[in-house]
Amino acid sequence: MADSSIEAKLQTIDDELANAGTPLRYRPLECFKRLYGVAEERRREKLFDPLVQWYLTKYGDEAQWDGIIGRCPILIRGKIYLGVARFSAAAETVVNSRDHVEALPDEIAGSLTEPEGKTITEKLMIANLELRTLYNLTIDDHCLATFERGLVWRALHDLENAAITLKHTGDTQTATVQAHEAAEKFLKAALLQAGGTKNLKSFGHDIPKLFRELVGLEPRYGWLRGPVENLQRLAPAMDLRYQPTPRSLENAVGAFYAALHVCGVLANMWLFDLVRGTSKSSFKKGSFYVNSAGLTFYCRRVREEEVILRLFHASPVTGMQLIDIRMKTGLSAMYLEVTDKAYIERLKRRLLFQMRNRGKQVSPNEIGLKMTSGPEGSYVSASFEVQVTGREKA
Repeated sequence: MADSSIEAKLQTIDDELANAGTPLRYRPLECFKRLYGVAEERRREKLFDPLVQWYLTKYGDEAQWDGIIGRCPILIRGKIYLGVARFSAAAETVVNSRDHVEALPDEIAGSLTEPEGKTITEKLMIANLELRTLYNLTIDDHCLATFERGLVWRALHDLENAAITLKHTGDTQTATVQAHEAAEKFLKAALLQAGGTKNLKSFGHDIPKLFRELVGLEPRYGWLRGPVENLQRLAPAMDLRYQPTPRSLENAVGAFYAALHVCGVLANMWLFDLVRGTSKSSFKKGSFYVNSAGLTFYCRRVREEEVILRLFHASPVTGMQLIDIRMKTGLSAMYLEVTDKAYIERLKRRLLFQMRNRGKQVSPNEIGLKMTSGPEGSYVSASFEVQVTGREKA
């Protein structure tokens, strides 16, 4: 780093972050934001590389990023393992138990039944999507005010600590509390984003009460009711912090995924609001949309509170899909309308090609496509078997 003035500023910022207890793996990004603020993507990469090199020179291998953007608890045969989400430039990631579950013994990986494998893969896929969104928020958290940003960062630590706690201590009560607190902080940040003026302390840890206030200001958040109520059921009034209360591993893992869904959905909405330039969104017949996974959709119909989106997607991993999905119009905040004219024309050509070359018709069951709605959240998921380096992975 040739500019001595920048190097001096960097040293000062790094000292401040170290004194604040910021983990080393987060410091290069935080230093970048303080030095350069919001930067266009190409310029960001050019400026970020020398900064990373400065950290490697100062801290050595300790500062080398392992590419892991988050971890999640995976319950396999009564024992907790950690699933990992790795950074990938591609929106689509192939996940599998052998490569995405840390320290999973070969004898267990090789003896998993088909239902066990599908359950693990589904958890990994969901976690990868949500953790990727949260990672993106750490890069573009300038969409949040300073206090909201602080809430979000503490919530991310809560989520990480919940997964680590379950793995290394098995303390289901603490992990459940940490998950509850992560969702609570994100909801409080959302309330501030929505213009809420009530003192946040007045809500205590009652997230249903907080949630009702939020939905009163922003009805679009209403579909998070299920995971919010589940978290409150598992940690009512947060008494788990003070006295022994039975919570199973299944309870604690469920709390983690409910919190992860709340945090991931809110992060997704904020990031899309940033691109849209407004928190207002809607579905329009004939328009194209993308979601946080990079999947593309064509809006076929909007009728009262129901919309039909046509998913059309093609990749070397999953082949081509052309599927109509019915959903509520209130989910529009989770989809970003494509407005670039050149991109719209490319999408039109691709949709027309896939409609003319549909190939063999398959049912949703054949590709594992299903709608899941429950206490951990609402998802559309699918699983595919593909050949990778000589062995089957999903």
